[in-house]
Amino acid sequence: ASAEARIGGRVALPRGEVVSAIFDALTTNEAVVVTGEAGSGKSVVTNQVFVATSAGNLGLAFRAETLAEAHLATAFHGLGSNLRDVARLFTMHPRKVLWIESAERLLEKDAGQREAFSDLLRLFTQASGWKVLITCRDYSVETFRSVFLERSGVRSEVVSIPRLSDEELDEVQRQLPDLAAPLTIPAIRQIARNPFYLDLAARMTWLADVPPPANVRAFRDKAWREVVCREDEVVDGLPLERDRTMVEAALRRARALTPYVSADGLPAKALQRLQRDSLLVPDPSDHTRFAPAHDVYEDWALLRWLQRLHDEEQGVSAMFFNRVETHPAMRRAFRRWLTELFECEPAEADRRVAEILGDANIAQHWKDDALVAVLQSSEGSAFLSRSGTQLLANDAALLRRAVHLLRVACRRVPPGVDPTSKHSTLLLLPDGPAWDVMPVVVASALLGLKPADILWLLRFLEECVTRRDLPSASATAIGLLAKSLLESVNIIQYSHQRPFKERILRVMLAVPHTVENELRAMLNKALSEGQHNWAERTLPKLIWDHFSGDELCRQFPDMTLRVAELRLGFSPPPDAEEREARWRTYGRLDVPDVFGARGRTSMDDYPASAWQGPFAILLAHILNAASNWCYACSTTHARLTLTMSRTSSKNQCR
Repeated sequence: ASAEARIGGRVALPRGEVVSAIFDALTTNEAVVVTGEAGSGKSVVTNQVFVATSAGNLGLAFRAETLAEAHLATAFHGLGSNLRDVARLFTMHPRKVLWIESAERLLEKDAGQREAFSDLLRLFTQASGWKVLITCRDYSVETFRSVFLERSGVRSEVVSIPRLSDEELDEVQRQLPDLAAPLTIPAIRQIARNPFYLDLAARMTWLADVPPPANVRAFRDKAWREVVCREDEVVDGLPLERDRTMVEAALRRARALTPYVSADGLPAKALQRLQRDSLLVPDPSDHTRFAPAHDVYEDWALLRWLQRLHDEEQGVSAMFFNRVETHPAMRRAFRRWLTELFECEPAEADRRVAEILGDANIAQHWKDDALVAVLQSSEGSAFLSRSGTQLLANDAALLRRAVHLLRVACRRVPPGVDPTSKHSTLLLLPDGPAWDVMPVVVASALLGLKPADILWLLRFLEECVTRRDLPSASATAIGLLAKSLLESVNIIQYSHQRPFKERILRVMLAVPHTVENELRAMLNKALSEGQHNWAERTLPKLIWDHFSGDELCRQFPDMTLRVAELRLGFSPPPDAEEREARWRTYGRLDVPDVFGARGRTSMDDYPASAWQGPFAILLAHILNAASNWCYACSTTHARLTLTMSRTSSKNQCR
């Protein structure tokens, strides 16, 4: 392992399972996207695979920013080569491996600056023998695959780098005894599951009489003082110069959107020391340009700058945001800064968000960023509970915006679904604790909602009920909102009322315990006419359908059984006279005669399956009812078979 792959410069983390997963994915796909949080070890693991795969083959490695040009030829010219020479290399090697590092950086560029990378992918798809390794932050991987890989027709797979296990932490602790004390503290142990943080912890000083950091922000402050500032080197104000130099380098890079930035105006001694400690790295082609050695250092530097700006401006005013500017990296840093503020100082964060949302001079995109940061944080549900009054002010305009952002920003692709498939966006699931509280907040604003709100409200409820294990308060609020929507069906255009009502009933069937009385009343009315006119009764049809009626079947099986008995029409087997009459008339006995289920004589479900109806859920959870059905059908069949067998024997004797 390389020095960067060793914790504290001594302990190697092989991550064999992850490396094997990447090799397996590379065997069956053209590209593999290695993703994870900052510091998870994406580059270290990918480097191991790249070295092994490119041995004896052509291997090309690029940082994504170097391909941020309008044309591929321009990008290669900037690297000291030309496209023609590279094309010749392609033809000379039957197997080729391409590694793109930090692919999320391409998404920060204008569309015109992404063309070089798109050209490279097109060149890749026209040749044979290519394999592509891509590292990308977890928050951008789905967007990257959709924007680049899917459009180029590149078959890809995502491999996520997991956090370190207890066994891996124990092995590091065994080889680095100094970490024994901090790793026994739950907060530090959770932070140290990130390899980068664990490496920093191994380089820090841990004193028995000093309280350990209580959260990520406190850990970062300690690491910044000891690793970046090097407070042990108090010579000519060097720690302060190191701090300012690191922050300025990160700021310049975030604003310039280039791999390296000029060091003009930065103190030479601080630059030299930061380079010595592998915190800044020089541009190989120009040693007057530098960049933070790791994305984590850049993120930390931007967070420190934002906190200092906040203290200087005494809040988050319009002037604060004017100085932050709108570069993607700065907006991302602001969202993270606000998220951390919620986790560490909830009361202060509430005041800052209220300040942002209430200032007419602050641009709307910053207000949206603030709401997204809140909704995506672990404190999102608590904030919504505390801020109901503010959300409902001004005719609930802010609530509508918050619901919209929740539906857009707080969703994820389910496990096992390819994010690049054209239907993946239809399968997105709600993600985050804010979904647990938002229905309650919306229900509290029910009287203030307008007729125009019913369309987005119904879609919101449909997304809410896709969550499993809904909190009781959330389920109750969903039921209340669904009942209100059902009462508003008449304001919908008549031709759309029936499908709209069906969608509302599906929501109600997902939380049946909150609307039991209403469902029973509607079912009694729907079943009052007997078996005929089945097609016109929406609720019984939905209860009969497994995918909409399964929750009702679990909680109130008697309602499902009423629908099933009507639908199947159980009856005694035909007596001998009736059976003889049918045989003389038709020359056969039909399925209803054989099994006693006369209500449903047309089996038009395709494919034939126990999922076509409530059968599977009854067999799984309400075995007595299902057993009674099976017994009735099998008894009818047995009696009929025995009777027919005796009749056949008598005919043979005659």
